[in-house]
Amino acid sequence: MELRTLRYFLAVAREESMTEAANVLHVTQPTLSRQIAELERELGCTLFDRTNRATVLTEDGMRLRQRAEEILSLVDQTQDELADHGGSLSGTIRIGAGETRAVHLLTDAFVEMHRVHPGVAIELFTGNADTVEERLERGLLDFALVIEPVNVDKYEWLRMPESDHSGVAVGAGSEWARLDAVTPEVLARMPLLVSSRTSNRTVDIGAWSGGVLRREDLDVVGTFDLIGNAALLVNINPQDLPGDDPLAGVDLQRSCERRAFEIGGGAYRAPAQLVGDFMAHRPSTGAATVAPTYPRGVTWTEIDPCLPVHVAETLRLGIPVLGHKLRGYDNPHAVLTAIESRSSSPVTIVRDSSCHALGAEGLYPCGEGAGYAGGIMSAATDGIRCAQALIADLR
Repeated sequence: MELRTLRYFLAVAREESMTEAANVLHVTQPTLSRQIAELERELGCTLFDRTNRATVLTEDGMRLRQRAEEILSLVDQTQDELADHGGSLSGTIRIGAGETRAVHLLTDAFVEMHRVHPGVAIELFTGNADTVEERLERGLLDFALVIEPVNVDKYEWLRMPESDHSGVAVGAGSEWARLDAVTPEVLARMPLLVSSRTSNRTVDIGAWSGGVLRREDLDVVGTFDLIGNAALLVNINPQDLPGDDPLAGVDLQRSCERRAFEIGGGAYRAPAQLVGDFMAHRPSTGAATVAPTYPRGVTWTEIDPCLPVHVAETLRLGIPVLGHKLRGYDNPHAVLTAIESRSSSPVTIVRDSSCHALGAEGLYPCGEGAGYAGGIMSAATDGIRCAQALIADLR
C-alpha cells in the first residue's frame, strides 16, 4: 500500500466523485479508478458504493479513512520535523481541543507566537474530549486542551486559567423556561440532549444534587457533538474594544470600515483577498475560479490591515476547522471581502429590477437567504424594498 494511493483514496472520499477527485489530483479518471480498484483488491474489501449520483464510503471505507488520515498526518509531521528550515523556527504545531470556552486562550497565544515566529503554523483539531485524548495518545497531536476529569499522570500538563459552567438550555416557549431554577427533581423529569463523550463526567450529578440523582436517573434522549465550537468563528470580547465607552464596539467597527474604505481606494470599492492568499499572508492580484459579486467592485489586496490582529489570526485558525465541517468552505479560490464576509454563501435567486424572481411569477426573493444581503440591517432594508414591490403589484 503506497502513500500516494492513500492520498488518492482520501481525495475520492472527500469529493464523493471519481471525476472531481481526478481533477483535484490532476490525474485521469481511468488512472484514479484503477488505483482505487487495486487498493480494494489488496485489502480484500469494497471501499466505495458507486451510484449514479455519488461515490460514497462503505463501512470498511470509513474505517480506512480514519487510519489513512492518521498515517498521512504522521508522515507529513515527520517530513516537516526533519526538513531544513534555514535555522529559523518553523513547522506546524498540532493542537486538539474539546468543547470548551478556553479555546480562545489557544488563539490568543498563537497570535503572539505567530508575530514572533511567522514560519510556525497551527493545525487545530476539534472533537469531543475522548477523540482528542485518543489522538494525543497516538502522537497525532502535540498538545491537547481537554476538560477535567482526565488522567494526566502520563502527560506534562498545565491547568488553564479558565473554567466552564454547565447549564440547561431550553426553548423560549418551553414550560421549563418559566422556572426560576433547575432543581434535581426538575432535571430528572427533563428529556435531555447531552454530550456524546463516552467518559462524560464533566458534571458530577451526584455532588450537584446532594446525592439525590445519579447519571442513570436522567432521561437522556440523545447526544450531541461540539454544539458550542461549531457556532464559534471569531469573538470580540470587551477587552478587545478601544475603551470602556458603551459605544466602543461602534467605534471599533467604524475604524475597521474606515480602513477598508481607504484600502479599497475610495468610491466604495471593497478590499478583497482569496482565501488561499489570506492563509499564506500574501496579497491577491485577481480572482481565480470564484468571481466576487460586490456590486461596486473590489480592489484585490490583503485584508489584514482592515482588521484587528487577533481577528485576522482567529479567522486563519477557524477557516480550516470549518473546512472540515463544510465541504469547500476553505477553498483557496473563495473570496474574502472586507470588512464583512458572511460565514455562509447562499445561492442567489435571480430577480429583476422590480424584485420579481425570473421565471417564477409571484415570488419576491429577498434578504440574506436569497443572496441579496449580508447582515441584519441590509436584509431588513432589502425586505422593505421587496414589500414595497409587492404592495405596488397588488394595487
